[in-house]
This record gives sequence, C-alpha cells and structure tokens, in this order.
Amino acid sequence: MKTKFKIVWFILVIMFLFTSQTFAMGAGQKHEEEIRIGAAIALTGYGAAFGESEKNAIAMLKEEYDVKQIKFFIEDNKSNPKDGVSAVNKLININKADIVYCDLTTVSNAINPILAKNKKILIASVYLKSLLDNNRYAIRNLPTGKQESKLLLSYLKKHGVPLNKISSLVSNDEFGNSSLLDFKKVLDEFKGKLIYEGTIPDLMNLKSEVTKLLHEKPSVVYIASLYSHVGNVIKELRIHGYKGKIITTDAFPYPNIIEAAGKYAKDTIYVDFPTNEKYEKFKIRYKERFGINLLPTAILCHDGLSFIINLIKQKGNKSLEEFVGSLDGKKFDGIYGTIKIENREIRYPLTVKVW
Repeated sequence: MKTKFKIVWFILVIMFLFTSQTFAMGAGQKHEEEIRIGAAIALTGYGAAFGESEKNAIAMLKEEYDVKQIKFFIEDNKSNPKDGVSAVNKLININKADIVYCDLTTVSNAINPILAKNKKILIASVYLKSLLDNNRYAIRNLPTGKQESKLLLSYLKKHGVPLNKISSLVSNDEFGNSSLLDFKKVLDEFKGKLIYEGTIPDLMNLKSEVTKLLHEKPSVVYIASLYSHVGNVIKELRIHGYKGKIITTDAFPYPNIIEAAGKYAKDTIYVDFPTNEKYEKFKIRYKERFGINLLPTAILCHDGLSFIINLIKQKGNKSLEEFVGSLDGKKFDGIYGTIKIENREIRYPLTVKVW
C-alpha cells in the first residue's frame, strides 16, 4: 500500500513540475499570430499583365517576411467574376485565408459579398464605388478617379487650356463609368463643361466614334479604360488630325496601351506615381529577379499588403471590427513614398506626366 502511495505521489510531483515548467515557458514566449493571405488575381485573361506583376510582388514579399508567420496563397481569377468567386471560395474554405487581395473591378464586385459574410479583409486595387459601402472589412488600394481628375484639370488650368470644350470616351464598364462620374463632378468644381460623352467601341466602329467626337471640336479629350483600346483611340484621334490635349488615367503607361498607341502616344497627359531612389532600387531588383519591367500593379500589391500585414502584427487583442475601425490616419513608408489610410482607402502620392 505504501509502495502504491509513493508511486502515485511521485507521478503527481512529476506532473506538477512539468505543468509548471510548460506554463513558465509559455508565459515567457510571445505568441506570434499566423497571418494567412490569399490573392485572387488575374493570371490569365485580359488582366494577365496585372496578375503576373502581382504574383511577382508576392514572391518578393515571401522573401521579406517570416514564412512561419505569414502564409501566402494564390488563385487565378481568370479575369472574370465566375472564376473569381471560385478562387475566393477556395482561398477562404481550403486555405483559410484571413485577407484576400484582388485586382479587377468586376471580380471584386462579385467576391465582395462573400468576404463581407465571412468577415474577411478584402484589399482591392479597383475604382469600384460601392466596394466600401457593401463591405465594412474592405480596403481600397488605388487612387480614386476624383484624385486623378483634380490633378489632370489643375494641370490643364495651370497651362492655360480652356475647360469649357471637353469630350470624353470611356469603356462601358465599372472602371470607365466610375472614372467618368468622378471626372464630371470635379469638372463642375472647375466650372468646366463636357460637350460630348462617348463610349469606346470595338475596333470596327472606332473610326466612326472618333469622327463624331471630333465634330464637336473639343479642346480636350478625356479617355478612361483598362483595355488596349485606349491606345487605339489615341492613335485614331491623332491620325484624324486632332491637335488638342488628350488626358487619361494611371492605366495609360501599361504595355498593352502604349503598344496600341505606338508613336501617337507622344504628348498624352496622364496620372502616374512619383519616382524616387527607393523606387529605382526596387525597379532594378524586380528586373533582375523576374527579367521583365516593373508595373505599378506590382508596387500597389507589394505596398498594400505590406501596410496591412504590419498593422495586423501590431493590432494586439483588437477584434476585427476594432482593427478596421482604427486604420484611419495610419501611415507607411512605401516604394512611391509615404502612403496613408483615409476612410479605408490607401492613398498614394500622385503626379501628372506627359508622355
């Protein structure tokens, strides 16, 4: 009996010592929260150039962060809403992503309700106006049409270009329509006038649309689209003898648009991000790593995700609602310079350039 009692007592002592040691070790170690990031990006389809650059940016992020703490998962949204929904469902249900990054307006519009329902953070580089209204956990990672329009019109005014004879050609999609809506609001503030509104047609009907536009004799033509047709419009305008100003969005310098415009891209006025020493170093590193030129979408993906990752690492015991509610005013030293969050929008420094 005494032997059994000693054995039991010995086991209890060992268990106590083991539990105490384990507790002490746990108390002395800081628990690092694992952050799981999914990217529903366009690796195929019309947005493939965007998706490829974002995939490369994520590869660079993997090298910059502790892989034990930050997990990245990538799915192809194939540049369409249906496949975007499938991609997001996999990221949420299989990969257990806490954050989802998306790059196209139509896809973001389709996946936004899913992420809102599942209480996941969406970081979207889109113009979509309803993005933030329909999802309290959504963050917009792109300059707004209003920001860009103010810069463009301020530039024209500064250079003495009359704003009372402006025509527009935009794509009939969320990007084009949202851009035009913001442009018209800002144009009203500048006391300007839009004398013609047109939609960018297919190539077969492009000449007739350009002819109708030029009949109004505009001093400025505003173009907004993500498609290569922007370049085709610019080319047709110049071939038809248009000598006025052509203004457009930050999408202009993408290869598909520049290639379509060719030599006629010269003198196009557009919005772009400023360059600095940090940008130049990143540009060289990117080219050496992937063998292709750096696109702004890569930097937006890199900095947008870096910004949110660093904030999550600092969030402590805040709930998701508290975390999202505390984002306003936060700043980050990005590749283009200092970026900040206002009303769940990541604001980047911008400038006007002439090609």
